[in-house]
Order: sequence, then structure tokens, then C-alpha cells
Amino acid sequence: MTTLLDSATSPTKIIKTIFHWSASCETSDKTFSPHAHCLLRIFFNLSQQQAVVIASQLNSNQGNTGIYYGFIDLVNQVLNDFSFLKILLPNVIWLTQYGAFSRPRSFENLQLQDEFSQEYLKFNSLGQATEIYTEQVLTQAQVKELLGSAPLEPVDELLAELGHDNQN
Repeated sequence: MTTLLDSATSPTKIIKTIFHWSASCETSDKTFSPHAHCLLRIFFNLSQQQAVVIASQLNSNQGNTGIYYGFIDLVNQVLNDFSFLKILLPNVIWLTQYGAFSRPRSFENLQLQDEFSQEYLKFNSLGQATEIYTEQVLTQAQVKELLGSAPLEPVDELLAELGHDNQN
């Protein structure tokens, strides 16, 4: 299920979905399946020619390639499926998110804080991501600043809205 939030009061539109992709990367642990999924949110404002994409690692993806190892493949599949983003390159900010929702529910994991990283990518002439050349850890306040007036909803609320069971 994909949700498009189109608010009359905000020029920013939001796509929220459980996004599936296949990773072609080789990982050190060959037990990972190349099939993967994450919570994907795309915040975009076409009039300002900019977008912020947040890929959140989910516990339900355990045993599959995660967003860290498969990020280039994830980005290229997002660009393929949401082709309007290609016209916004290089004004697309790519973020990854990890938190309590990324691990099995346990007393120890309940206190995990959300962590965001901005991934800086290189693209070829066809608009395909080819490598991550650096990353920067961001605070939640910095992420909210990037989003402007658009809400940064808690992952658990979004998963419930999308009807996704995050248990493995």
C-alpha cells in the first residue's frame, strides 16, 4: 500500500510506502537474501525542484539485505519507480534511518533513539547512483529542518497506517 499525502496547506507532497527492491551487492554474510524492503518516505516540492528521501531499516527485513549494504540498488530502484525524482537530481537528499523499529522488540531495544544519516552519492550520466562517497550523521532537529513544514511522523505510526507487521 502506498499513500500520497497532498495537503492544500503545504506545497510539499509526501509518498509513504513499504518499498521492495532486490540487492545485487555482495555482502560478507552470504546468508542474506537479495530481496529486501524498507519504509520509504519521499518528501517533494516540484515547484522548488527539491526532494528528501528517507529509507528506514525495518525489523521485518531481518535476514534480507539491509539498506546499508543495498543502498545503491535501493536508490536506483527508487529512481526507476519514481522517475520524477530524476529531474530533481542533484537536489534530492538521501537519508537512512535506524531505530527501535529496526530491531526485534525487547526491553533493551525500546530505548533506542532514531539515527539518521545523509548519504552523499555519485551518479553517472544516465542518472544512476554508482557509489556512496561519504555520509553525515544528522540529528532529528536537522532532519526536521530539511523537511520544513512537512511532518516527520514516528515510524511505528506509519507502519500501522500502512498495515505493515514489523515483526519477523
